[in-house]
Amino acid sequence: MTTTHLKKKKQAKSPTHYGILPSRMSRKVLSMLVMFSMSAFNLMVRIMIFVILAQKGKQILLVVLGGELVVHLVYKALRKDTTTNMTIYGLAGAFASFVMSIFLKLLCDWTCCMMTRIPAYVGGLYYSSTILTTIVAGVALSMTYFEDKGYLSEEAMVALMASSCAGLALSYSLLLLLVRRECVRTFFDTQSGNAFYQTMFTREGATDKTKMYIFAINEGKWRKAIGEEVKSWLEGRLPVWLEEDPEWLHEIKMSTIPDWACDDKVALAAIRNKQVLEMSVCRKSTTGMLTEAGKVVPLGG
Repeated sequence: MTTTHLKKKKQAKSPTHYGILPSRMSRKVLSMLVMFSMSAFNLMVRIMIFVILAQKGKQILLVVLGGELVVHLVYKALRKDTTTNMTIYGLAGAFASFVMSIFLKLLCDWTCCMMTRIPAYVGGLYYSSTILTTIVAGVALSMTYFEDKGYLSEEAMVALMASSCAGLALSYSLLLLLVRRECVRTFFDTQSGNAFYQTMFTREGATDKTKMYIFAINEGKWRKAIGEEVKSWLEGRLPVWLEEDPEWLHEIKMSTIPDWACDDKVALAAIRNKQVLEMSVCRKSTTGMLTEAGKVVPLGG
């Protein structure tokens, strides 16, 4: 799959969260440079923050690190967004959710990766708040820095921190000016990951192909809220798919449909068997060719 196809596929799921950079190549290149500088300045500020905290004592550093993590997990819990989007359940699912939460938080904190602002990851509000908090903490802590053997002078630390914080703030402001206008709000969005995936299904104009993506998401994020709506939609579309046989409806997509999502087991079995049959024919055709009667004949026979 090409990068263009992948971009279009993601945009179909959520137009305001994916493909937010301008279409003009010059502005796109400028946006990439701004994102790079933002990540670099952010990393500089956070490293200096850690140096200053370590200077004050390892215990203080550990308390700050632990406090950041607790705040993040509480924020996720208040949003009722503690479940990973992966279809993993039970204890394994809980462990995967915890690990992913920590990974995405670190990715956001240390790289300013723009994709982490998606509600299913850390969310727009958390993303922007993290940048603001980093700037404020950097400026405040630089004022408490004291010169030690082998370290920068106090004046040098304040100057370096101020310039890095200014660079981070400027880069972030430029990024907001460069992205598509309708996407700016996603940097301050309070939408939860659960609502994000539910909206993919319920939003006006969503195609059958886009709606089918809901089955690839952990049921804990959507079944309670829109499970009946999904079930009604699926039962209404199965007969149509049997007749039209859309290209995007392949064996892998059909395998993601849970049994509870369709009471019409006959129609569900029919379309699943149809996909398996087509896959079988496709495999046979690699060693033979199909005749008009639909029979497989060995090549050269």
